[in-house]
Amino acid sequence: MNLRAGFRKLAEQWQGVSIAQRSQFVAGLCVIMAGFYGLVIWPLGHKQLEEILYKESKFKMRQKKSGQEVEYKPAAGELDLTRAQAELAKTQESLNTLKAEQARLTARFIALEDLDGAQNLKSELTRLAEASDMEIVVLEHIHSQRDRPPTPELLKAASQNNPYKRPLLLLKARANYHGLMRFLDGLQSLSYIAAPVWSSITAVSDGKKPANAANALSGQPARQLLDVEIRFAI
Repeated sequence: MNLRAGFRKLAEQWQGVSIAQRSQFVAGLCVIMAGFYGLVIWPLGHKQLEEILYKESKFKMRQKKSGQEVEYKPAAGELDLTRAQAELAKTQESLNTLKAEQARLTARFIALEDLDGAQNLKSELTRLAEASDMEIVVLEHIHSQRDRPPTPELLKAASQNNPYKRPLLLLKARANYHGLMRFLDGLQSLSYIAAPVWSSITAVSDGKKPANAANALSGQPARQLLDVEIRFAI
């Protein structure tokens, strides 16, 4: 029962993650899995196949010298040639699938040298924020020389100085709760991936009295807004 409850809790947490964050997670997982296959599984399988081919070749040479026709039989626990080739083909197919998924997700990130693409993404984020009734205070690239416009060199250097290995955009805005939720849901509709990797949300008062007169007379505090700060990997 505890195990089932644990899985249910994980499923609920996953459903609460935005599409952009899921895409980034899957992309990272594909990179890890592709590396694991390429550096561990594939070399081991390939080496095992080479050993089988080598042993079979030596056996056939001894067979030829002796003039006897004896069928080669692998040792106990050793894969035969047909099974080894099938396992290797299956591993190669899995590796190709992971590489294709990695390439698909990578293509949705802006190329580091594509400043026009980065500017278009900033424009899309601005329009999405405005449509979500958010007031943008700051929307800028994070790099070492903040007083200069971004260049491919600055963005490449900045991407190497964070754990995500991608350029980062900083958004500071003021929003209500529902507007923020609309904004986060809308990230999946952007032309490129803008994956939230860090956020800070603080409740503040806008100083205005509630629109409802009864609430105002009851002494209800002023309407609450959110100061939002989000860093996006792009």
